[in-house]
Parts: sequence; structure tokens; C-alpha cells
Amino acid sequence: MFGAPAVGTPRIVLRPVSRLLALLLLLALAGAAAAQAKTRPTLAQLAAKKLGLTCAKVTTADKVSYEKCTGQIATFDGLGLDTDVSIPLGASKARPALVMLHGWSQDKTYWEAATKAGNGADTWHWNNVFFVAKGWVVVNYTARGFQQSCGMTDQDSNCTPNGYTHLADRRFETWDTQTLLGKLVDAGIAKRRELASTGDSYGGGQTWLLATSLPWKSPKGVRLQLAAGVAKYPWTDLLGSLAPNGRATPAVKQPAQPNYPYGIAKESYISGLWAVGRAEANGRYDANPTDYGTNLDSQLERVQQGEPYDPSTDPGLKATIDSFTYRSAYDATAYFKRCRCSRSRAGRTRCSPWCRRSRCSAS
Repeated sequence: MFGAPAVGTPRIVLRPVSRLLALLLLLALAGAAAAQAKTRPTLAQLAAKKLGLTCAKVTTADKVSYEKCTGQIATFDGLGLDTDVSIPLGASKARPALVMLHGWSQDKTYWEAATKAGNGADTWHWNNVFFVAKGWVVVNYTARGFQQSCGMTDQDSNCTPNGYTHLADRRFETWDTQTLLGKLVDAGIAKRRELASTGDSYGGGQTWLLATSLPWKSPKGVRLQLAAGVAKYPWTDLLGSLAPNGRATPAVKQPAQPNYPYGIAKESYISGLWAVGRAEANGRYDANPTDYGTNLDSQLERVQQGEPYDPSTDPGLKATIDSFTYRSAYDATAYFKRCRCSRSRAGRTRCSPWCRRSRCSAS
């Protein structure tokens, strides 16, 4: 039944597809692929669609063209952070991302410039234009509690109950930055393994906090970690910088507590920072008198009262001191415990996989 055809039975021969039809088919497939490539959204389009930002092309005097996307991005607790994202013109694949954190009483515009040269001083070759020209996605945002990120003139409903500045607290300001970077990764704008931070003073201290943070997850659950941090004239321990007690040493191990006893307050600095935060940045300060760690009015009043600074008899002062644990890159016990290497008797360095990824050195 299924054997070979009988001798003499004519065979049916199918004629091959002509070369012309094959060529037309190939051209059609190529055209479809090209059309698909053309429809791939740019990073600026993703920023507009997924983050709700408004984007516009910018061309600088030194001929750098990029997309500047601006608007409010909701952070982890719903508060809207006034944000600018500079994106290489026409980029359609995720890029390395750099967040540039401003100093106390400044805002998102501090690290923004009209040219790569910046102001010729602090922002010289260190600004959004300089880095976007090198292919980076650059994030500039105003910190929580200032200007249009819930400063006193920002009356958005999302500014309550925690819209005030928490003074570079890991649980708030650090989490804000991590949330923004995470949303850029989730939107396909930033590469998850190429996230960096820089900042000056207040922003420099926050860069240290980010650099000594354990890996975190984006809103969509992507595991992230800062790849690099460049802190410009920062503090590493905020309380130690404002009220040093002389216990810190250059040694790796610090047997004395850096926060006890309470140190000598730099009253002129503290008073000046309190005033400029309000006057120049419309700073919103915590008004709850029982929030010792974030009520800057109460903290200033206590400093001005003078001695004795004895936390054992002053519960308010003790609560204030304890709150600064979350504002110290030194007090990153979980990070340093995870990121620890040891040396074997043979002199070899042994590091955990997480430590190797973090490029930590042996201690």
C-alpha cells in the first residue's frame, strides 16, 4: 500500500519557489524586522509612559543634545519627589544610571548645568550634561522636605504625615534614592548592575549611606546594589561632624562609642544650618515635639540650652543621640558583617560570594 510506485507511473514533481518570490519573501521579513526595531520605545518615551514624566529635547551651547524628563516620582511612602532625569538622545536600551544628590538647603538644580563645563568650579565636568554626554542616565531630585518635594510651599496631600526632612535617615532619605533607582530599573531605563551615586555635603553623606547599604529590591522585586559611590566633601557620621566628642581615631577598630558622651556642639554651624534650610530651601521640619530625632526645632533649642549634656538624665537628648545611628556610615553593622573577608594560614584571602561582588578587601 505504501510501497514504491509501479514502474511507468508518472511522478508528481512540485516546482520550486521562484527566485523572485524568495527574494520578495526575504524583503518582507527584513521590512517587518525594521518596523519592529523602529517601534521600540526610547528611554525618554519609557520615562513618560511608565514614570509619568514630561520630556523635552535639550541642546546645549557646547552641542550636547539629550532628553530632559521632569516631574514628580512617588517614593516608597507615596510622597512625590521633584525629579529630573537626563537621558541620552534617542537611547532605547537601558544605560548606567548616576544619581546626583544635592547639599543641605539646595535642590535638584545644584548639579545641573548648561554645558559640560558647568560653573567652572564645583560642577566643572561634574554635572548632568557632562555625564549624559558620556551615555549615562542622570537623576537629579530634590530631597524630601525641601522645595517641591514637600517643602513648606508644597501643599500636595501626599506631604503628610512624613513629608518633613528626616535629616538623611537611612529609613527615609536613603530609601527614597533606592526607590527612584529601582523604578528606573523596573522601567527599563537603568541597568540594574550599573547604579552609582555622588553628592556634596548633605548629599555626600547620603552617598556614604547608600554605599554601606545592603542590597535592596526594586518595587518589582529586582535585587539591586550600588556599584559605585563618589562622596564630595561629605560627613561620614553626622552627629560626629556636628557635635564631636573626640573619641574617634584613625584605627579600623573603634573601642570607644562615637556618640557617647555627647560631644561639643558646633552651635554656630547647627544654628546656621537650621536657618538656611528654612530660608533658602523652604524646609519642612517635623513639628511633633515627641519626635526627638527629627524635630529640628527641639534639637536646636536643646543645644542652645547648654550644659549639662547628660543623656542618662535627659531622655530627650538620649533619643536624639540614638536617632543618629541611622545617619552614620560607620554604624553599618549588617553591611560590614556581610562584607567580611578573612585570611587563611597560607595567607590566602577568603571572601563570601557577596563580599566578592562588593569588591571588599580583607581585614
